[in-house]
Amino acid sequence: MGLLPGNAALAAELPVAAYGRLPSVSHIALAGGDVELVTLAAEDHWLSRGPTRVQMLEATVAFLEKHNPAK
Repeated sequence: MGLLPGNAALAAELPVAAYGRLPSVSHIALAGGDVELVTLAAEDHWLSRGPTRVQMLEATVAFLEKHNPAK
């Protein structure tokens, strides 16, 4: 699964089920790729809050370690 950073404004307007209809997510999934949704509460597009930047980075590292492990 790939990472799709969410933000509070988008999450409030868009039901989670609709994320699968976003081109970046659906194209990756249809191509057989892995997709993972990471929702960042009360965050903006620029990842302005420190705790959510850390959350995003930790999720990214965990995803890469799972799907692209070091040899």
